[in-house]
Amino acid sequence: MNEKIKENLRDIIAEIIEVEEEEIQDEVSFIEDLKINSMLLLEILASIERYYKIKIPEDELPKLTTLKSTVEVTEKYLN
Repeated sequence: MNEKIKENLRDIIAEIIEVEEEEIQDEVSFIEDLKINSMLLLEILASIERYYKIKIPEDELPKLTTLKSTVEVTEKYLN
């Protein structure tokens, strides 16, 4: 897992859901632990696309469940 990408995504997610970056650990569940709903997930997805200038299909949205899985999906479309 690319640490730079992970830190960038942690920053993006923390800003959108208005929590401290430390709360967003690799395996913390976005839905269960951080109470992120589908609208916030769409906003996170759009922010990742803008930041990296990539297109991630919306069918990848269900895979964005933790920071770790979000990094994996992002890396897949960066390569």
